Amino acid sequence: MSDPWLNFQYTIEFSDSSRDNSGLCSVISISSQAIKRGTSSYYENPVKGGPVKHYVYGDTYTEPMNISIMLGEGARPWLKWFSSVQSGKSAQLRNITISLLKYGADPYGADKAKIWLRWNLLNCFPSSWQLSGFGVDDSPSPMKIDMTLQFESMTINDGNDELHEVMG
Repeated sequence: MSDPWLNFQYTIEFSDSSRDNSGLCSVISISSQAIKRGTSSYYENPVKGGPVKHYVYGDTYTEPMNISIMLGEGARPWLKWFSSVQSGKSAQLRNITISLLKYGADPYGADKAKIWLRWNLLNCFPSSWQLSGFGVDDSPSPMKIDMTLQFESMTINDGNDELHEVMG
């Protein structure tokens, strides 16, 4: 029996642009570190007794997220964004949506009801990107974009209902 999780599809797109320029692409892989909270500690030496350790908790922060996407028609807005950043014209922050589609759903269909979970990454900035091939031997290999995105905050949605604001 085949693994049913292989039939789930992830898509990525800009969530703050028109449909014509959404950058909708299929996701090949996602790698992310845990969201972290800045911590520190110090010792207090009271007059009586031994030293007491105190903890100070700071703001939450994220490690960059590594994402690989298929290079197709939807990749043009991504390449324009990278080119804009590389040329130094603007450090434009973008909001990005990663969607997990329900089993067997068409990733490019217009029916948003087929979205199972959605991660909204707010104020993203590409810290690196690279175009490369899949490395399929003895055949023309499709191209992909490997990118590393830094983001300020993230929310997780179940369809249209917000499940949890992870950060921010």
